[in-house]
Amino acid sequence: MEHTATPITLPAWVQCPVTIEGLYAQQGTEVAKNSPFLRYKYWEYRDDPTQEVIGEAIPEYLKKKVRVELIGNFEFPVAGKVVRLHVRKGQEIGYAGELLAEVLEACAHAVQFGGLCALCGISLEEEKTYSGYSYDDRAPISMSHDTAGLKISLDEAERVENTSTKRLLDAKKLILVVDLDQTVIHATVDPTVGEWMNDKTNPNHSALEGVQAFSLEEHPVLPPLYAGPKPPPIKSWYYVKLRPGLGEFLERVSKIYELHIYTMATRTYAANVAKIIDPEGKFFGDRILSRDESGSMTHKSLERLFPVDTSLVVVIDDRGDVWQWCDNLIKVVPYDFFVGIGDINSSFLPKLNLLIGPSKRRKSIEELEEKIHKDDKTEETSEERGEEEGEEEVVRDHERAASLEAQQQERPLAKLQKDLTSIVAKEHPDDPVEESLLSDDDGELDNLGNTLYKVHECFYEQYSGHQPGPEIATVMPAMKRDVLKGLTFLFLGLLPLNKNPETVDIVIWARSFGAQVVMEPYDYVTHVICKNPGTFKVRYSRSELPDCQIVNPDWLFECFSKWERANERKYLIFEERFVKLSEAEITKYKTSLQRKAPQPEVAKEETYETVDNMDWDDLNKEVEDFLSSDNDDEEDADDEVPESEANGSVKRTHESEEEEGDLKRPKIESVSEDDMDALEKELMQGFEDMESEDE
Repeated sequence: MEHTATPITLPAWVQCPVTIEGLYAQQGTEVAKNSPFLRYKYWEYRDDPTQEVIGEAIPEYLKKKVRVELIGNFEFPVAGKVVRLHVRKGQEIGYAGELLAEVLEACAHAVQFGGLCALCGISLEEEKTYSGYSYDDRAPISMSHDTAGLKISLDEAERVENTSTKRLLDAKKLILVVDLDQTVIHATVDPTVGEWMNDKTNPNHSALEGVQAFSLEEHPVLPPLYAGPKPPPIKSWYYVKLRPGLGEFLERVSKIYELHIYTMATRTYAANVAKIIDPEGKFFGDRILSRDESGSMTHKSLERLFPVDTSLVVVIDDRGDVWQWCDNLIKVVPYDFFVGIGDINSSFLPKLNLLIGPSKRRKSIEELEEKIHKDDKTEETSEERGEEEGEEEVVRDHERAASLEAQQQERPLAKLQKDLTSIVAKEHPDDPVEESLLSDDDGELDNLGNTLYKVHECFYEQYSGHQPGPEIATVMPAMKRDVLKGLTFLFLGLLPLNKNPETVDIVIWARSFGAQVVMEPYDYVTHVICKNPGTFKVRYSRSELPDCQIVNPDWLFECFSKWERANERKYLIFEERFVKLSEAEITKYKTSLQRKAPQPEVAKEETYETVDNMDWDDLNKEVEDFLSSDNDDEEDADDEVPESEANGSVKRTHESEEEEGDLKRPKIESVSEDDMDALEKELMQGFEDMESEDE
């Protein structure tokens, strides 16, 4: 295998400047490792030995110094033939790192495995020599999915990837990186699932058809300073539900994509799931990368799989944050079959916001899920606490182990089934039929398959047959920006409190499809996206923005899934009894909007970061100025806190004291129509107070 010569440079430990006194090798000489290369002269200041010392020792700052010339030697750190010398006798070198020579080695050790060179077979398990050279530096790149022990050099990585890219282009294929949990499967360790599978009388039995199980013996995570006996491994049963249509999806996309698995789960977990979704190994083969090899437990990187060329790579994942919302990502709606379980392999990641997918078709399940999120008081994750790097892996292993143990001991699915039975009994007291907690109405993979075909078609339409060709990182964003280009969204009651909207998933997701997002009902808003049509801002938008469409969030999720603008008709939200705002109320509110209204921006071609340029500190101060009463606080909270009801009713209930910074919202049991009018009048009075203060 041809390779380039190894550069030999002056090590950093050499005290510069130095002068070359002699050379022990010439150009064309064959040299052995650690054989003499050159002799050099350097100088330093030392204590003057002639200075007399009388009595006590002389302080350091009073000691005389003399310049002393010294001689040093430097040896060849590698063996081979000297093909070029870059220094000569008498030359002065001022800085470390200067190129001294180039040596062509018999083997560059560009492919290494388990401490051995895979090309010549010699052992490379040596510590760095005094020269600073290390064999590990020759092959820094991990190219294998299933082991971190196989590493290659950058030159070898380029050669391998160029060969792979040419092969894929000739076959008119792209690369698809597939996440597992909540993207193509959903898993749990709740033993309730096994009991329901064996009980044909259970209402969930039929929904669990097709669920597969496997067990893993996992060693308990021990504290760092634990010195006791090693406890025996614990057997855990995992229950896996495949996303509907997964087999057909993999069969279809494998014709135009080379498939890879990339998961935050452990290697053993990933291998067992791969056997379930691809028992013959014809889709993924051994192309599986787990957290054991990836080098990170909180982020994923395309460079870990493809360090040189990512131009053909498409990623599908239910989380955008772990990919830093890279341009190669297609974010999918999370698959949530086991209600309330989430991703069992991401307990150490920041919690996702409530709005991550479309509404459940069954109202009782949607109500139950909202209750779950309200009751969720989970502690901060290790990332949110900012653990030290050395503690990171241990802490996150503890978090994952604790999360799995909680599922096994607390049996959340059994509790939710009991809660659901109570909800149904209240809604239908005369029909005490037990409703099933689990059901499967997911159709995401059908839309995802169509999208992947569109991406493939667009890419190869731009490919001329010669490299360099187009890149997925430019092809996909351009396709997405056209979907919602020219639309401006206002989210009401859907964004979390105390969180910058710029960092919320639904906002980032919408902007990636070309939409603008604002925080107030300005006259250029095209869509108000909400669940409760009875709040002040929604009623204002309905009254003053006749061309604005008020839609349920499910409309937006259909746009995301299909990569096309969906028809709004079936998602429009109406009030059963519309309470019209008075002219005085409208005038006052318009005045407040004009003060803080940003100029509408035209969506740019090269970027979609067009959220309103509002100063959030100033905005928060204004809100605190006019929200001077408890009732006013409650009215504004209606536009910030998701409601459990979206049927047009003006009555609503709030949890007691929901905090926003230092501001606490008192509990209001029920708000009548007359009370609402009073609240709105007080809100208008707040605007008048603001105007009077300005005057």
